[in-house]
Amino acid sequence: MVELNTDELRELLGAYALDAVDDDERAQVERFLSSDPHASNEVAQFRELAALMANTGGDAPVGVWDRIADVIHGDPTALAPRSRSARSPVLARIEDARRRRVPRGFRAAAVVAAAAAAAAIALGVKVGQQQHHIQTLNRALGRSPFQRAYDAARADPRARTASLSAVGAVPAARVVLLPDGSGYFTGDALAPLGPGRTYQLWALVGDPAAPTAISAGVLGPAPRLAVFRYDGKVLGFAVTEEQAPGVVKSANQPVAAGLLA
Repeated sequence: MVELNTDELRELLGAYALDAVDDDERAQVERFLSSDPHASNEVAQFRELAALMANTGGDAPVGVWDRIADVIHGDPTALAPRSRSARSPVLARIEDARRRRVPRGFRAAAVVAAAAAAAAIALGVKVGQQQHHIQTLNRALGRSPFQRAYDAARADPRARTASLSAVGAVPAARVVLLPDGSGYFTGDALAPLGPGRTYQLWALVGDPAAPTAISAGVLGPAPRLAVFRYDGKVLGFAVTEEQAPGVVKSANQPVAAGLLA
């Protein structure tokens, strides 16, 4: 067994948190953790990634995710912009009803604004924390333990996979999801984004005809290999482009989506 030095052990903390180390490495890391509270805290932060986005689900905005089922089932017009005249009758009624409700809501604007401001601060901190943890993990993804974990997940017969793409296009990303909720995202074919922009991964759950989108991770501007966790039933995944550091609820059309096989 090769004895690892302190720097090497610190480099393995992210992999250890994902259970992506071998038995010898695990034993050495655990000895290190027992004597270094800062390292233990770092591992706890890595593991927190698994739960950070589990509580931010919500119905998608009308007119944005209503066409996601078409995207993942192959409708070639699903990602194309729709004019007002091209709206479905159901969608038109929903949007018209929302507009008619505005004056009533406006009377309570002061109360709503105060509550929204408080919520935005709290949720903004949460999204920012998530991005920090994911970026920390992504900086380590060039290390072999992470690649080993991804390769092992792909080879696992229990794994479910999803190819994410715009309709008619070459798949831009891939998701591998294990039964325990551990997930791996690869996005080599996604075009790098400019400053202040980030890709965000969404788990699609609930009704296949009108799924709820729950954030599964803020991926950064040029994701290569990222880890995430989602516990529960999931139909598929989608990717949006957002303003960094990401959002709790997207108002943007997905750039790619796919069902789990």
